[in-house]
Amino acid sequence: MHNSAANQLNLEKIINHLDGSILCCKNDSALTIKYASAYFYKILGYEKGEITALLSGYPDSVLRNDPPIDWHKLGTELRQNGFAEPEFKMIKKDGHHIWANCRLKFLTMDDGEEYFCGFLFDITHERRCRKREQRQIDALKKAE
Repeated sequence: MHNSAANQLNLEKIINHLDGSILCCKNDSALTIKYASAYFYKILGYEKGEITALLSGYPDSVLRNDPPIDWHKLGTELRQNGFAEPEFKMIKKDGHHIWANCRLKFLTMDDGEEYFCGFLFDITHERRCRKREQRQIDALKKAE
């Protein structure tokens, strides 16, 4: 096997072993997925290639933030700050949802194409714990 191909294979194996996803989407109206690691598809219950864009047509998209994410504003924040950390509500194939934290950076290729690239982590458990704690705090305050 050619050394470059072997290195690529090993890198892909390492990326797919992580408990977080690497995601890279084109800065277009559909947020076309240019690359997503295996964990991205796993946490959403899809096979690779079943979804090709995050906003393929509301309500069929996997992103369901309410209010919707202002991608233009996010792009401006990324350009100004170098990164952004939005939380996304994502709909799984089975209809349930997860919450994901994404550490995004903006990438402009030599040909001028723009991409949102970053790491995505499933934070559903942490959000549910925070929500449960907040309900307990609210109940204690009400009881006082």
